[in-house]
Amino acid sequence: MARAGYTAGRKRRGKRGAAARPRSLAELLYVQAVSFKKQASFPELVAMLNASVLLRGARLGQRPWKLLAEPRLKPEHLPDFYATYRLPKSPFFELFLRLKWAERERKAMAKADRAGRIRTALAAVPEPFSRLMAWLGALESTANPKKPLWKARYQPRSIKSAGALASLEPLGWKDELADALLAFRLSYPGLRVPDPGRLFDLAMLESLPDARTGREPDADTLRAGWRLACKRWHPDSGGSSDAFRLVEDARRRLGV
Repeated sequence: MARAGYTAGRKRRGKRGAAARPRSLAELLYVQAVSFKKQASFPELVAMLNASVLLRGARLGQRPWKLLAEPRLKPEHLPDFYATYRLPKSPFFELFLRLKWAERERKAMAKADRAGRIRTALAAVPEPFSRLMAWLGALESTANPKKPLWKARYQPRSIKSAGALASLEPLGWKDELADALLAFRLSYPGLRVPDPGRLFDLAMLESLPDARTGREPDADTLRAGWRLACKRWHPDSGGSSDAFRLVEDARRRLGV
């Protein structure tokens, strides 16, 4: 009785016990990503499988399955693959691997491109707030060196999330800071969390406290930070009147 080949509309088998039992080449094709199946040579791959009784009858154990599916195997190593796993020699395997490695390279390029665009978006965050992001990471590291909350908020995995951070106005950062510190307080009860309003004022004057000790800058440092903030946020320097007003409000509250 002939073995069934690949049919695009056929349902996959359940995953329970799939890793333990030998699987067919048709199943190998079923589980591939949509991007793999959209490649121009995929119909040729299907035709090869459906035309060969030997290929339809072949079964893959866990090890050869991983070598093909991940992929770990290079096309030039196929002779050893055939001999080791007693599989029929066929151009099917070479074409499959060529498509898998091409897909892997495209994904790597897309990932690198996305990472570059995320970095570009984050580079647009004004320097006082990029320093504030780093400061929040240093604060969380005193309670948890892996910084899970900080990474989730300030190492975005999407361009959209990075752009949202870059588009925040100073008052938006004030709200963001309050939310971040509240999350820290809830997750790390023993962590000394500063008052968000005062911390925002210090950030506006570009004079953040020590993240480990909580010690605030001295008066001379605050005055120097205020002068720098005035240059950065003054409307005549490309800033906004709202941001400059926040700088002056911070100066008054901090007694500079």
